Amino acid sequence: MRDVPCQRTPDPTNAIRRLLREGAAEYAAGAAARMAEMDLDHNAHRLVFKAFGVRDDEAELIDRYQNKGRLLYAQAGQVMGKALLACFQSADPAAARKMVPNIVGTNPRPKEYEIDCLLSSNEGIEFKWRDNTTDGDHVRKEENRIRSILAAGYVPVRLILFAPERKAAMKVQRKMKPLYDSSGGRFLVGDEAFRFVEDRTGIDLHAILAGMGQETSA
Repeated sequence: MRDVPCQRTPDPTNAIRRLLREGAAEYAAGAAARMAEMDLDHNAHRLVFKAFGVRDDEAELIDRYQNKGRLLYAQAGQVMGKALLACFQSADPAAARKMVPNIVGTNPRPKEYEIDCLLSSNEGIEFKWRDNTTDGDHVRKEENRIRSILAAGYVPVRLILFAPERKAAMKVQRKMKPLYDSSGGRFLVGDEAFRFVEDRTGIDLHAILAGMGQETSA
């Protein structure tokens, strides 16, 4: 598809960096609160861990990092979604989230699908910072979503910033790519996804993330 030139608004780099800092602060606060709650847990469930041969100190770490991991993944997903939207809105001020009706079935579930970012070019973009789903029904659900986006007059685009590394998740993604290709849409993963963002917006999101990582680890 031919790129549609858009009038740029001010560079959102500082706004994206602020989103990342705020997300980091929210994660830290949430994790601290969760750890304080866990200090009061009875941990009776660890009887099963012991039966599996898991030591008490290891069980403690497993429970704590499992909880911190859920918080971290959720916060990362929210922040990256906001950052991507900020990138596209900097180049296309009309870009916005959009709901489209689910046209599949007489009593469809869900009733609507959300497009994370609808561009003036009529490309309906779905953001995924990572997609490690192994749900066997995920491909059918995605096909229904694509059909509904096409019926609304938009071109489906799926951006996955970081590719899955587990075989089951990779298999699901390989099955979804032909759905987008055959619909005239685009399925972009990893470097291709970052390049798409930079080509359309002029924002090197990967470089921003790398720079923030260097600052926080210094």
